[in-house]
Amino acid sequence: MSQTLKTENNGAKITGDLDVKGGLTADGDTKVSNGNLTLSNGNIYLSAGNALYFDGGTETFINEHTTDELRIMVGGVLMLKLDEANSLIDILSD
Repeated sequence: MSQTLKTENNGAKITGDLDVKGGLTADGDTKVSNGNLTLSNGNIYLSAGNALYFDGGTETFINEHTTDELRIMVGGVLMLKLDEANSLIDILSD
């Protein structure tokens, strides 16, 4: 497959590999349609109130619900709550 950079009226498309040395900032949705997103070194940071979604992003996710409280939701149901402020670990079932 050839590698191309194509500009369009609504952005640009890259076919092939994109190597970034330094920072990469995206404003808006960023998708990996096919393949994997791999970090060789570094971390993933989520701003407060955001979540890490699974299976398309509706009912199964991990999030920081409040300061020092981490929740795991599965199928829209709270299954696990880790609450550092109150020294609680709740394993719940529906």
